[in-house]
Amino acid sequence: MLLGKELWKTYRETKAVKNVSIAIEQGETVGLVGETGSGKSTLARMICRLIPPDAGTITLDGETSVSHLNVKKFWKQVQIIFQDSNGSLDPRMTVYNILKEPLDNYISRMKKSERIQELLESVDLRFDISRRYPHEISGGQRQRVAIARALAVNPDYLLCDEPLSGLDTDTQEHILRLLIAIGEHRPFGILFISHDLALCTRISRRLYVLFAGSIVERLDSKNIHSAVHPYTRSLFEHIFEPEKKNVKTGTNFGIADRGCAFRLQCPQAVSLCKDEPAEIIIGAGHWARCHNPF
Repeated sequence: MLLGKELWKTYRETKAVKNVSIAIEQGETVGLVGETGSGKSTLARMICRLIPPDAGTITLDGETSVSHLNVKKFWKQVQIIFQDSNGSLDPRMTVYNILKEPLDNYISRMKKSERIQELLESVDLRFDISRRYPHEISGGQRQRVAIARALAVNPDYLLCDEPLSGLDTDTQEHILRLLIAIGEHRPFGILFISHDLALCTRISRRLYVLFAGSIVERLDSKNIHSAVHPYTRSLFEHIFEPEKKNVKTGTNFGIADRGCAFRLQCPQAVSLCKDEPAEIIIGAGHWARCHNPF
């Protein structure tokens, strides 16, 4: 299990991630949904040990990673697919060398050309693309190269940070099906991060909902219609019931700095919401942080 427990991260005076705990088991896909600026990418980078948390722990299969000495071993098991494939691929390297680099770092004794061909085929790319540079291929092809690079060292966990962002609809569908197929054929633990609730519920078994750096609700994706937190309900109704409007109209769409961060926008807000909400159990595997849930 890959576990982030009670994670905090602050940039200057902004609390980007606040007391977040999240667990991913091998063989399951977990969704993390939230709007832009909610702290999704910061959380992913902490879990992947690219940036350190201010507080909290990252545990992999029962072992807490606190030393820089074991980070190479950690990255062998945990890989991330970034949102911007154009920025995450070295423009000075061919696709072949981009895929060869992790093999050089982790797997020294193998026929690397054959492995690179296998990786490209696994993401529906031909081997002749390996001679090209990132700027010479399309955005969808670059993202598939990024996925192949993450798969190169046979990790146990994949963190997919908005992997469909900026792609056209057809390419999004292609890559989404590719990720689903990868999850079905290999026992990965996958954290799929998106601002799109429909995508998250489609690909994941469990769902965490993030708002202003805090998890406000956790539930099974198949039970999304049973969401009780007003923020989750607003996401659900925006996609599945667009004729309904749960969020208050008006000019006040801010984030409260005390108590429930969503209370300034919430149609369910009561005076108690000025205090920090506690976790309430709704059902098996379902909890929310809300003083006045639906």
